[in-house]
Amino acid sequence: MRALMTGASGFIGSHLASYLAAKSVDIVQIKHSVLDDGCAGIEAIIKDVRPDVVFHLAGTFQASRASDMLKANCLFASKLLDSVKAHGMGCRIILMGSAAEYGLVEESVLPIREIQLPRPETLYGITKLSQTMIGLAFANAGMDVVVARPFNVLGVGMSDHLAIAGFARQLRDIKSGKTPAVLKTGNLDTSRDFISVHSCIQALWLLAEAKGASGRIVNICSGKAWPIRGIMERMLKMIDLPVRIEMNDIHMRRNDPRVNFGDPSFLHALTGYVPKLTDSEMDDILASLLEV
Repeated sequence: MRALMTGASGFIGSHLASYLAAKSVDIVQIKHSVLDDGCAGIEAIIKDVRPDVVFHLAGTFQASRASDMLKANCLFASKLLDSVKAHGMGCRIILMGSAAEYGLVEESVLPIREIQLPRPETLYGITKLSQTMIGLAFANAGMDVVVARPFNVLGVGMSDHLAIAGFARQLRDIKSGKTPAVLKTGNLDTSRDFISVHSCIQALWLLAEAKGASGRIVNICSGKAWPIRGIMERMLKMIDLPVRIEMNDIHMRRNDPRVNFGDPSFLHALTGYVPKLTDSEMDDILASLLEV
């Protein structure tokens, strides 16, 4: 099998690249810089590689300008899809979406299913939803496109701008004596659906060949909500040092839902797989984040 990948140097992409290599999949990477050549550079790679599957994981949730985020999260995908279509490739294309596309969801309708009306409130969610809609339009025109929507993915390499990795970075600095023993947090009275990066890439691999997935949005989630405060307390226990907790407005999010978790039923129906994160696996992930 030959796979074409974007975002192979990113958090999830680097883990997926290692996973595919272990399965002896021939991997060809496309870097973001190829966009500077318009579609010509991408089309040349598509024509030469003739992939069996495309994993489009490139994107960003931080950008100084909205146009940069649109370019990374939407324009790249549209040019990739155009290029595959131009050469009549029948390969499956996995687009990496995000649970941020759903936006604010009332607790009364949880767990979040793929049919939930998206109402993204952030530029990241909006641009990812734009990518999804473009991908589905290509699917409606006959291309084999699947949109994967992972929820909160945990593992080594995740950005420390995300809450759990941010806690880990602060606690590492506290343990090493670089900073005072004060952990700055946002709202701790929330719960989220967390999965490991390994279960996320397992789901992506299964979706690459799943029958009935073409033209569909698929949640990658566990269906379980982990309390953020509980995760933080696990980390504090691991470093075994007295730490003062300080709520910081900078880390607070407007309209932050108290509970949020997805429904993995469709993923299970397609692949027979549901990501699960046990207590011991959570502890292993947190320990690895604290040791980075």
